[in-house]
Amino acid sequence: DAPLVVTESAPPPVATVAQPSEPEPHAGRDPESAVTPPEVTTTTSTIPPIPELSRPVRMIVAGDSTGEAYGNGVVSWAAASPETAQAELNVERGCGFVRDGEYLLDGEWFDVRDDCSDWLERDLPDRVAETGADVVLMVTTSWDVLDRRWDGDDGFATETDEMRARLRFDFTRVTDAVLAEGAGAVVWVKAPIPNPLWFSRGTAQEQPARHAVLHEVMDEVAAANPGEVYVVDLLEYFDDVGYTDDVDLRPDGVHVTPEAAQTIAADFLGEQLIRAALDLF
Repeated sequence: DAPLVVTESAPPPVATVAQPSEPEPHAGRDPESAVTPPEVTTTTSTIPPIPELSRPVRMIVAGDSTGEAYGNGVVSWAAASPETAQAELNVERGCGFVRDGEYLLDGEWFDVRDDCSDWLERDLPDRVAETGADVVLMVTTSWDVLDRRWDGDDGFATETDEMRARLRFDFTRVTDAVLAEGAGAVVWVKAPIPNPLWFSRGTAQEQPARHAVLHEVMDEVAAANPGEVYVVDLLEYFDDVGYTDDVDLRPDGVHVTPEAAQTIAADFLGEQLIRAALDLF
């Protein structure tokens, strides 16, 4: 496969110019009294620039309906810049990245659909292999912060050690699967916290402490895979630009509008995905 970055030929050798030697101090003058030139400090940016691309960066956005909303923005942004990126969705509505068992929603337990496991086990990895994706964006919010149970036990809240271990296991499992199929990089997203219909009812999916666990697990997965797995803080970006409580941006309190999604991709997400594909964080 063609490399992403244009390979430049070696620059011509630079001629060496002889420098004049330091002048001897004037006779009778104390060398220590000579004026010392001011010290010059050079400051360089810590964020490397994106080099010229030799081909578009191939991107896949994976996730639930929230991932679909952000992903539509990435796809639209890529379509407007075909020389920079090619993007597509690989989503399954109503599915998180934690597999099997049951989840607790509005006081009732529901089985995790078989479609969710099939998506993670086959559909997503297979599509990565087919497209030769340079980077896969993983988006999850509500479904992975709900109480879960397996084998009819009492269930585990997100903050428990048991649930944290399960999150780490399943996030690692899907990460390893797409990397094994040839993905150049995986990006996990710390997404803004949902507030369905802006009712602020205090449901599980609205609780920052639950999402904090999710985000910590993402950091752990990235730390275990340096140079291949990255975390992008979309939550912080929302806070910085004033989007967090913008009702027009997320009319239902969960999903961004198509127009907002394209703006977010153009202003933030798109560049982060390119940087991940090039290991430029």
